[in-house]
Amino acid sequence: MKKKEEPTFLAALSALADQVAQGKPAPETPPPYLTARGIRLCKPVFQHRQPLKHVSEAHIKELAKAPQHGKDLDPITVWWDGKGWVCIDGHHRIEAYGRAGKDHYDVPVEVFSGPLEAAVARAAEGNTRDKLTMSGREKTETAWRLTLADTSFSKAKVAELSGASARTVATMREAKAKLLQLQPECDLSELSWHHARMLARGQEAEEINWEERIEKEAQQFANILAKHLGKRGHQRREAFVRALEIYDAG
Repeated sequence: MKKKEEPTFLAALSALADQVAQGKPAPETPPPYLTARGIRLCKPVFQHRQPLKHVSEAHIKELAKAPQHGKDLDPITVWWDGKGWVCIDGHHRIEAYGRAGKDHYDVPVEVFSGPLEAAVARAAEGNTRDKLTMSGREKTETAWRLTLADTSFSKAKVAELSGASARTVATMREAKAKLLQLQPECDLSELSWHHARMLARGQEAEEINWEERIEKEAQQFANILAKHLGKRGHQRREAFVRALEIYDAG
């Protein structure tokens, strides 16, 4: 069976706005716990982080160790969407509870209250914290979605929430205006920022296969490391990982 395709960011955002407007008000008493299975998901709107598959799998595997030993993970941030409580920060934690076979258990949640625009901002803010390092590509894609959302956020605010630079956000606003002038009815959230930027410049662009590109670059780095370190990196993994952290901070 063909996997159902998720809606674009803008389509999902519009549907969610209608749902909130027509839905029920939030319960008066915020819940301290919910089952992980009972928390609703709206990934196209709230899951800004889009790590490569192997990075995501490794992160979920590591997170799942705590619930496997009877320990709770950090609270999942939820927001009332008119029908129920939806996750706006903690998608990997929900998957980790499921991986540990604990998705039907009560888990701690933190309720966020506010309008949809504020919930989108909270989701972006939560995703850019250092729970799982966000790549430059993920930061720019988050900034692109926030730029498309027609929020009241300033360039500085979008930059702050996404981790992208204010200059990049300004370029995105210019590209958005140019593309909408060319195709007013186009759903720009179907385009990655890389693709949209090239089109705004009047250039043809092919979507980049990031999995293949990063795998190729990773192999090149591995060859360099093997040449200069031999097996020392394998034998002293903790020191090697710490060296990479120091290098990254430098």
